Amino acid sequence: MQFATSKNLRIENTFFKKSKNRKWTWKCPNGAVMNEIDYILSNRNVVLNIEAIQRVNVGSDHRMVRSKIRLNTRLERSRMVKSGKSYINLEALMSKTEEFQLKL
Repeated sequence: MQFATSKNLRIENTFFKKSKNRKWTWKCPNGAVMNEIDYILSNRNVVLNIEAIQRVNVGSDHRMVRSKIRLNTRLERSRMVKSGKSYINLEALMSKTEEFQLKL
């Protein structure tokens, strides 16, 4: 809880009501205790569903956690691409022609 609040993250597993059988992610070696200890954290409201997968055996005492998310690909792509055009300052380049020639 402290880590999530310090980083302004949401613990997404807590926003979905599931039956106890769908929530637990860890089983005690003797099988008596089952707890939800694996979580998905997010800084935005993009998660549509979260559940622990029952049918996949990963050879561990943990179950896999599956999340369905919604992304606006146009918005994400625009965040990755640098906005605005960069222009070359020809005057600055022309003033340094001798320096470029020496370096070449």
